[in-house]
Order: sequence, then structure tokens, then C-alpha cells
Amino acid sequence: MASSERKSLKKKLEEIIHYSTVGFVLSVAQELGILELLVLTDQPMTSQEVANRKELKERYTRELLNCLVCAQIVDVECHGNEHYYNIDREKGSILLDDSLPFMGSVTSSYMRYGSIKKCIQKDGPYGLPYTQNLPSVLALNKLSTLRYNTEVDIILQNTPGLMDELEAGINVIEIGCGMGAFISRLAKRFPASTFTGFDYSSFCLEKGREAISAMNLPNLTMIQLDVFDIPEEMYAKYDFALTNEVIHCLPDPTLGLTNIRKLLRPGCYYVMTEVGPEDDVMLNKNTLGAGPLYCISAFHCVPQTYLDEKSTTHGVFLGKDTAIQYAKDTGFNVVSSHLHSELFVVYVLQVI
Repeated sequence: MASSERKSLKKKLEEIIHYSTVGFVLSVAQELGILELLVLTDQPMTSQEVANRKELKERYTRELLNCLVCAQIVDVECHGNEHYYNIDREKGSILLDDSLPFMGSVTSSYMRYGSIKKCIQKDGPYGLPYTQNLPSVLALNKLSTLRYNTEVDIILQNTPGLMDELEAGINVIEIGCGMGAFISRLAKRFPASTFTGFDYSSFCLEKGREAISAMNLPNLTMIQLDVFDIPEEMYAKYDFALTNEVIHCLPDPTLGLTNIRKLLRPGCYYVMTEVGPEDDVMLNKNTLGAGPLYCISAFHCVPQTYLDEKSTTHGVFLGKDTAIQYAKDTGFNVVSSHLHSELFVVYVLQVI
């Protein structure tokens, strides 16, 4: 390796380490409400004032703020012996919208660091289901929900006749609903329809039911169920089904999709959202956001499906070709597919 290449690599590694540590602090500051407070407050604040407003300890708050000052995210000015912190509202508005989709992945991955390190080692366990590290599920849920409004619009615009049917009243089911953040959006928008969300995680369902109760959605029910063990009384009961980043997390996608098909009446639609469109790192390496997704895959998706050497373990990048083949093999016709945000694909499928 030439001297110039070594220097270039060294600089890049230094930047990666620098921004990784800053990213962790940025994620903590977001979750604690520090960023929102500084963006929405007109006057600069001392670290004590920030701590008081958010019910935090001042000494920790000061250190977090100083980190973000050095990263040029937070501004600081000094008057006498006091430092005053703020974030320009126009510049800082990006911290409050959906422009930072991977911020939640920092904390969700860190929470699983020690356990995943053991899984990676040859003599360690193969996998680590989400349910074995519940706090990380909450952090990952925040990450996923940033896309949901966009995906709801794509589904409604591209599934033939769906809007009219939802307004008239149909039975809808979401498989792997987690805490219900996606299906609750539909239930709120279409009160004439009946919605069911199921998930195998009792923790997610408990959190979801709490949220539903607060939203007053009598047309939405959440039940505990495994996609690999669907009772016959649910066969052909539903008019529309959906999954959101579920299929790549199944140790047997073929069986999972076969069972999803059984839930639907003939001719009905199923929408499957997955990461894609490619599953080859050679095609993904220059895509912004692919790197963080591979990190999420290593810490969450692979451990979820890698039960033993025989497991089908795709990781987060299922890939468009693979997704379409799975759909065709399990009795679905691929009506259309829609790429959004460069990395996510919404597949509109119909029961043959």
C-alpha cells in the first residue's frame, strides 16, 4: 500500500471513529429531548437550564452538550463564567424531522453489543432473538416508524381499489405488527374497517396495546401469534394483509409467506415491504445508508433468524429478485414494486 493510500485510510478511520462516538451522543441527546429543546427555544441556555427543563443531571448534560459543540452541531457562547448553548432553529429543524433515519440504530445496536460479540465467535450461540433484549426493541421501533407515513401513501396509491375498500369496510391484518405503529395509522384513517395486528412478542404487544388505548381505536385488535402456527379458523378471513420488514427476519421465509397466503381470500392483495433492491454488497457499497443497514443487520436481523447452520439467514438486504421469487413460489402474483428512499421496496402482491 502506497504511503498516500495509508494516509488516506488513516484519515478515514479517524473520521469513522470520531463520528461513531459523536453519533452515540447525538442519539442519547435526541432521546432525552435535549436537541428538541435547544432547537425550539429562542434564547441560548446554560447546561443547568437545559438539565432543569428536561429533568436531567447538569454534569452529564454539560458533557453531552460539549461533545456536540465540538462536532459543530450545537453552538456555544460565553458570557462571564457561563456557557450558553443553542441550535439555530432553521439549521436545527433537520434534527426534528425524518432526515436522520438511522439515529435510533446507534442505541439499539449498542444495547446488544456484548451479546452479539459472543454470537459472532465460533463457540458462541448462533442467534439472539429480539425478545431477549427488550430495550433495544424500543430503540429499533423508533427507527422504523420514521418511514411509515411515506409507505402508507405508497400502499394506498398503488394497491388497486384498496382506498375505496378501506373506506367501505374490510378486514385487514398485519403480520409482525410489533408495537402497532404502522397498522394504527391505517386504523385511525379508516374507522369503517376492522384491523388485526399480530406478533409473537408479548412485550411488543403490551406496549402496542397501551398506545392503542391512548389513541382510542376500537377497530384495532392486537393478538399474540406466531406466523409459523396459524390456526385454521383464521384461514381466508382477511381482505388485505401487510408486513413491514418481516420476511427477511424469518428463519423460513417460504413457510411464512405460505401461511400469510392462507389468511387471505382468493384475489385479495398483500403488501410486503422489504429492504432492497439489491442483496449484493458490490451493488450496495456506494448507496448512502447501506452501511448503517448492514450494521443493523449484523446486530438485529441475522441474530433473529440464525438459529442454526440450516437456517435461512438473508440479513436485512433480502433483495428484489429474491423477494419476487419467494412471492411467486408461494402463490402470489407480483402486481408492482415501488422503491423509496433508495433502500426500501414496497411490493404489491395478489393471491392467485
